[in-house]
Amino acid sequence: MSSKMERRIENDLLILIRETPFDLGDRLPAERELARRFKTSRHTLRSALRRLEAVGILEIRAGSGCYVISTDNLSPREQVGGRLDAAESPEGHLEARYVLEPEIAGLAAAKAKAEDIGDLENGLMRISRAMMTGGREAIAAEHRQFQNRIAACTRNTQLEQVGRQLADQRRVFCRTFGCMDKSAQEVLFSACVAIVNAIKKGDAALARSRMREFVRQDARLMAMRGHITLPEIIRQELGDMTF
Repeated sequence: MSSKMERRIENDLLILIRETPFDLGDRLPAERELARRFKTSRHTLRSALRRLEAVGILEIRAGSGCYVISTDNLSPREQVGGRLDAAESPEGHLEARYVLEPEIAGLAAAKAKAEDIGDLENGLMRISRAMMTGGREAIAAEHRQFQNRIAACTRNTQLEQVGRQLADQRRVFCRTFGCMDKSAQEVLFSACVAIVNAIKKGDAALARSRMREFVRQDARLMAMRGHITLPEIIRQELGDMTF
């Protein structure tokens, strides 16, 4: 999890973006200048920048700089006792996904009807089409809709709301997916197909397992790109790996 200093720098960056103000597409000052302004190390600054990229406010372009891609929700993060609410952090969100999404997939397998399966298969086709012809935003949108379709199979209004919230917060995964090479995209797409096949069979245990594996793969890719620090529950399951 991030340190208190990283959280302070994250909030300072949000205030800077809001009060300058920066418009969509604007580039932030260079790292050296920001580190000097906030009286911090470049390592700490980069951690804070990656966290803002993870929640969809910034885009870090190698060799070019950091660009503002959203001006929504620029208020400093709520703090409780000097700590960010874990649910607001990318790590907290990933931990919630790891616990909740497999259970949603399991219930979907138990309750899905024929029309639900057709909707999921249509979602797979839409993801495949976006991978071939669309940009990152198209891929991101189709992945979010795919997760919403799985939650809808539960026919449980509260779980559908939870599923939508988790899907809407998956900006960092969708951006990572869009930046991956084709072979890596195909691996994760195959994991989506495996989830649908388990739901189609009505096998709740298999659906939970397939979804859990998908989230683990997702977490590994994000950690490798430096977007997050792995939650302990996922790190234990992935084993001793170097990121």
